[in-house]
Amino acid sequence: KRLSMEIIQCQEEVRISEPFEVSVEIGNHTKHTLHSLPPNPINLSYHWVDSTSNEPVVFDGLRTPFCFPVRPGSVRSLQAKCQAPPQVGEYILRFALVQEQHAWFDQPPFHQFAERLVNISQ
Repeated sequence: KRLSMEIIQCQEEVRISEPFEVSVEIGNHTKHTLHSLPPNPINLSYHWVDSTSNEPVVFDGLRTPFCFPVRPGSVRSLQAKCQAPPQVGEYILRFALVQEQHAWFDQPPFHQFAERLVNISQ
């Protein structure tokens, strides 16, 4: 693996549209420094995926920028800012890095993401 991602802490249940934070650990095993600087910053974001249909409900989640560079060979933790989807149900919260205007790292050819099942209640 060139990048690693692990969800360290995440609530199992959240109310609809509620803002919350999730602890995510990012490991950089590449030769490149990850940073959130222009022109194409890399940020941590997420998708909400319906656990039954496996279809995205929210594709473009809130962005959490790196407030520090993630240098080659290092592992850093981030407090990702999230917002629950507006409908009740059981969803997969899928975290991925996104290089703005370029690519989501959970898509081919990268396939790098971390996910957790979250129940959204009234």
